[in-house]
Amino acid sequence: MRKILSKISGLRIKRGLSRGKMAGALGVNTSTYTKMEKGIYLISLSRLNQIAAALEVKSDALLDNVDPEMDFLEEQYNLTQDRLERVNQLIIAEQSKLIDLYEKLK
Repeated sequence: MRKILSKISGLRIKRGLSRGKMAGALGVNTSTYTKMEKGIYLISLSRLNQIAAALEVKSDALLDNVDPEMDFLEEQYNLTQDRLERVNQLIIAEQSKLIDLYEKLK
């Protein structure tokens, strides 16, 4: 359980979220959230799902040895790859137009 709580706390800090903001996202007061994060209150599975959603990670990433940041980073990488592919297609289309125009001007 300590490992899960450590991941939750670390991700919250990385995301720049205060305990108060996390508490608000979960619909509890700050004191209750603090007790959850410190392990004083047990976290139910449904609450763990809420925490994962607030931290923008999959809940199973909090439970296993996988770095929960990898989901976020992998998603960002894939989005960037898609954008690059679209830009490359635009460049190829524009190059083709320039070649056609050059041929007409010859």
